[in-house]
Amino acid sequence: MSRLKGTYKHSEETKKKIGMSNSLVLKGRKLSEEHRKNMSIGMKGGNSSSFKKGSNLWIGKKHSEESKKKMSESKKGKIGYWKNKERPKMKNENHWNWKNGRTDLRRRLMCSYKYRQWRSDVFTRDNYTCQECNLNHCYLEAHHIKEFNKIIEENNIKLLDEALNCEELWNINNGITLCNKCHNKTKNGRK
Repeated sequence: MSRLKGTYKHSEETKKKIGMSNSLVLKGRKLSEEHRKNMSIGMKGGNSSSFKKGSNLWIGKKHSEESKKKMSESKKGKIGYWKNKERPKMKNENHWNWKNGRTDLRRRLMCSYKYRQWRSDVFTRDNYTCQECNLNHCYLEAHHIKEFNKIIEENNIKLLDEALNCEELWNINNGITLCNKCHNKTKNGRK
């Protein structure tokens, strides 16, 4: 294949092979009953190339009585790991992804009247128009220019009342109206 201005061209030999594979001679072919039966057996046989990723290779198969008995015997007398044990509660501080309640505080702030008022004030000031691409008939989001999490960290905010009384968090000059697409460009530390 040769490369021309960002496009690829197939050689004549490759074009013929593609044509043959797509030809009506192969597509409209009727399969005999024996051929279909053999294909069905082949699909159940566990050939990994014939299964989609994650398929169960035991479909259509059964364990013999001897195998069932051996599996049963091997499990007798064994106790499951959590049997007679109390499972740890995966909440708050015990959860592997716990971040000192930051997510919970943010969620409660986003539901507060003060946040909705700040968001509305930012939209009104910017005339309900994205300040990056000038779209105005789309889903808009209010973006903190100085990151929301940085303000919470710098002011050492732990409680909802502390956040509601923080002037820097609710300053409309720290907000900008962006459409969803432009707002996604600012996430993960991107400017």
